Amino acid sequence: MTSLVFFLQVLLNGIATGAIYALIAVGYSVTFTTMRVLNFGLGMWVMLGGMMAYTLCAVWQVPVVVALVAVLAALGGIGVIAERLTVRPFVRVGSEAWVMSTLAIGLLFINAAELVWGRNSLRVPGFVGQEVVRFGPFGLYPQQILIIGCTIAIFFALEHFYYRTLTGRAFRAVAHSPEVASLMGINAGRVFTQSYALACAMGGVAGLLVAPITLADPQMGTVLGLKAFVIPIMQL
Repeated sequence: MTSLVFFLQVLLNGIATGAIYALIAVGYSVTFTTMRVLNFGLGMWVMLGGMMAYTLCAVWQVPVVVALVAVLAALGGIGVIAERLTVRPFVRVGSEAWVMSTLAIGLLFINAAELVWGRNSLRVPGFVGQEVVRFGPFGLYPQQILIIGCTIAIFFALEHFYYRTLTGRAFRAVAHSPEVASLMGINAGRVFTQSYALACAMGGVAGLLVAPITLADPQMGTVLGLKAFVIPIMQL
């Protein structure tokens, strides 16, 4: 019985960890399905979300909802600029140099983060408390429960977005065929930008959620992004 309890406890912890990887992996998938482009620097966008969480929640002590909106807006906006400058010029001419450009922007983010926040790991307080929540013999930290709940909510929101909104349907049309979608009056270039910004914003949210568990530092996104990258690769 003890072995079973231990196994189930590890399984619960794995679900919480896997939820973060799934959130990052969806970011990879969003850009690949619409643009046929993988943002190889997505882990660094995760890092930016974590570092912003430190500044907003630990230093400025703003409410987590405000921090979430700020991360979404900031990284989504930066994502728009990054797509226009580092991805679209290469996609337009059929070059695959976007592989290096997405990596380059990620390395730029790491260097910038080290200049702004330093190289040491920074503690981000848990958003919903520190005490372990018990479910009989099992236990999870409140932050882990928040991660699972937020990931499920985001997945349902994405499902609604893709199948119940005009913009989401445009995403699906461009994913099927950008040329045909353009003939139907859909601005494929705008969809490319929106999908890239959405992926960057989702990476930032993942960083914000995981920072209280892993600590925030300029290298935190490297391993997270690399492990999450396995998921879309298995899908191909």
